[in-house]
Amino acid sequence: MYYLKTNDLEQLRKYGFKLGKEWNNYTRFICNEPEYEDFWLVSTDEDDPNEIFYSEYNIVHWYIHVQPVNFEDIEYKYRLWIDGAPASTYHIDNADMEEAYTAIFNMINDGLIVDVKV
Repeated sequence: MYYLKTNDLEQLRKYGFKLGKEWNNYTRFICNEPEYEDFWLVSTDEDDPNEIFYSEYNIVHWYIHVQPVNFEDIEYKYRLWIDGAPASTYHIDNADMEEAYTAIFNMINDGLIVDVKV
């Protein structure tokens, strides 16, 4: 599981993350009101980066949700919850997730992510 080494979440904005409530039509994909204040990176429409891209099942194609955690055995306070939904085929592949992988890669290179085996 990927965890953030930092508690300064504002720096995630340079990787494309926004607070849930800052995404267009955020209540369509964020069900729990407290998560409106969490940081999210979501798939966007190729032609309009302000619009979220949904799969044919009306689910966000992919997202990375920065979730606060309170585990006693792990020192980090935030984990990255990564999820994807198939669109047009029965799977989601590298081409679909390129933006997410790029953000994760850059965050690892910048020293913001630690991989914790639980």
